[in-house]
Amino acid sequence: MRKIILILFLNLFVLFLYGQDYSKLRGATFKSSVDYKKAEKQVLECSNYLLENPSKKDELNRLFAIQYITKWVNVDNGHKILINLKFMNYADENIALKTIYFASKMKVILEKPESNMDPNDIEKKTFKYIEQYCAIPENELKLKKPTNKTPN
Repeated sequence: MRKIILILFLNLFVLFLYGQDYSKLRGATFKSSVDYKKAEKQVLECSNYLLENPSKKDELNRLFAIQYITKWVNVDNGHKILINLKFMNYADENIALKTIYFASKMKVILEKPESNMDPNDIEKKTFKYIEQYCAIPENELKLKKPTNKTPN
């Protein structure tokens, strides 16, 4: 009996330890440059979460993560974030693909925020992450065109 209880406890502990709950981010606000800077780590974590999990997994958590990223992008956060309109048109109404685009872009920008990367390099790395994500069958997300024709 003790073994069963111990096994159940360990399983619950592992689930709690590795489970991510982004619902706490719903009410987040950014009022100052200090808030923006503090949020960078969380934005990167949200980006990694989106890029490391299938688009159909835990859709509510994914929604909270992308909402948080979107709030952060829409304020003066100290980063110059250019949106590729060709890609937005290419993705059309595919929200999952647009989500991966934003997550990829934030990951590129925030992994080395001090580097002042060239916008073209940011786009290339962004598309590399998108291609990697789409190459995993479990993610159930495909690019409409071959890689070499992906808009950039």
